[in-house]
Amino acid sequence: MTRAKRITVRFTAVLMAALFALSSTSCSDFLKEIAKDKVTTYVTDELDSMMSDPEAYLTKNSSGDYISSLSDEQKDIALQLFSDYSYEIESVKLNDKRTKATVTVEIPDVYIMNDELLTGTPDEIIEKIKENDPEDQTVVLTVKRNDNSWKIEDVSAFEKMFFSGYSMICVFDEDGNPININEAFIESIYVDSCWYDAISGNPVSFGSTTSAMALHCVFYFNQPMTMTFEAVLYKNDTQVQTMEVVLDGNITAECDFMPESGDEYQSGTYRAELIYGDTVIAVSEDLNVN
Repeated sequence: MTRAKRITVRFTAVLMAALFALSSTSCSDFLKEIAKDKVTTYVTDELDSMMSDPEAYLTKNSSGDYISSLSDEQKDIALQLFSDYSYEIESVKLNDKRTKATVTVEIPDVYIMNDELLTGTPDEIIEKIKENDPEDQTVVLTVKRNDNSWKIEDVSAFEKMFFSGYSMICVFDEDGNPININEAFIESIYVDSCWYDAISGNPVSFGSTTSAMALHCVFYFNQPMTMTFEAVLYKNDTQVQTMEVVLDGNITAECDFMPESGDEYQSGTYRAELIYGDTVIAVSEDLNVN
């Protein structure tokens, strides 16, 4: 073989290798674009499903428990704000094997809740939330391929974004009575309790009394309350009496327990609890009757 022929053969081999490499790269890029379109279509369908019914979608697909911790009233407020939201897929990036994608989703103008207690009617609370400037939020999703289908690995970031913080809300009815009471609300209104001597009317000293013609316990609040409570009296951890306590703009709930049999309460350890609905609002200190 002449030198010219050897050069020609080598050039042809190099050219064929280059063309093959170019062809392989083009094929890989082409397949990646097809996979990218499939991921985009899949994620769009999933997000459309979430936007149309966030509670159903996130309850089914999220690993979080933000929604389940909310009362119906708190959830309704979150969903009313959610109705204003939209989304945009910013980017879709695939690995070389086309088995995993990273999808960046932008949610503009989201109202971010903090741990501040909010009280009021639903309309009042929504107005308070909207007084804060909304913020654009970004969620990065990991999407993996299993055989010929794609699956978002976790959507709990959406549940946290749209529903966290709403458990701090205490919703009032039109008469100013709380529909749902949470721990934050109780801490914000309740001050303390005190047992009073039935004869002198003075606070009981050192949690003990010998005067038990009646047991008088007062619960104190830091603001006027318009609510109807149930007061429960326990003796040695056994319920012995209940009474209704109606507050109409009062800052104290006065519980006057009278013995149902006999002239006075027998010796033992007593405590009172103030209950609203199914929620214990306050528990008194123990009172020892000697």
